[in-house]
Amino acid sequence: MKLGRSRHLAGAVALAAAGLASGGVIAQADEAAPQAKAAAGGVSLTPETVEHTARKGKLGSVTVKNTTSDTLKVTVRVRPWAQNRTTGVVQANLKVSLSKYVAATSSSFNLAAGASRAVTLNQRRTPPGGSLYGAIEVFGKPRNAKARNGIIPNYRVVGRLRANPSKKRVALRAGTIGFVGKGAGRQLVLPIRNTGNTLDPIGGSVTFTGPTGKTNPLKAITPIPGQVVNLVGGHVSGFKKGRYTATFSITQGTKRYTAKRTFSL
Repeated sequence: MKLGRSRHLAGAVALAAAGLASGGVIAQADEAAPQAKAAAGGVSLTPETVEHTARKGKLGSVTVKNTTSDTLKVTVRVRPWAQNRTTGVVQANLKVSLSKYVAATSSSFNLAAGASRAVTLNQRRTPPGGSLYGAIEVFGKPRNAKARNGIIPNYRVVGRLRANPSKKRVALRAGTIGFVGKGAGRQLVLPIRNTGNTLDPIGGSVTFTGPTGKTNPLKAITPIPGQVVNLVGGHVSGFKKGRYTATFSITQGTKRYTAKRTFSL
């Protein structure tokens, strides 16, 4: 991932990845806190996860440290997650800010080399649904650094904010059945939207009835409230041609759902 506005700016990206990193800031919505560090100097963020019951006022604070030898212009923003429908992997949506709901008390400041600064995160108003799960983005840009080999590094690290609901509401909505992949890799999927306000994972099983009968487990996936993910029903290669009914038995928290969909091969 390149950060900057010209050929003289390139991104030295600190990955908050919970063990997953490939050219961007990536994390699982339901895994342990991401490792928010820059290996060769940059900015660090502690703690890596701020979690509190959603309420107006202070949700928590983070400490930002400049581990470079230059003064950095630092900005702190709370961003929504963009979630991959099939894998459940999330990535900070850097084009959108959640400052309408949660904002840092000090959202922009200079940070000297080796210095640290505590930043408080305040909830301004109640988010839709009563909960908010987002990314804490810290971006650092050297103020006086000279280009080395034509490159001025920028630094980004991403933590997580979890403003949990005071009253849980577990709910989902199933969409229209479809397929992903081609040939032997073609799989049946059922889109699910998390219409509740929790991070409860969804899973279960799907039973196919028709010319070929089969029952497959559904790999658990954690949809962020408001997001759509795919429950993968499994491969359909080897199925005989004809009309099928897929009965999805879905679990989310303590709730159980049944969704029946028909399709033809």
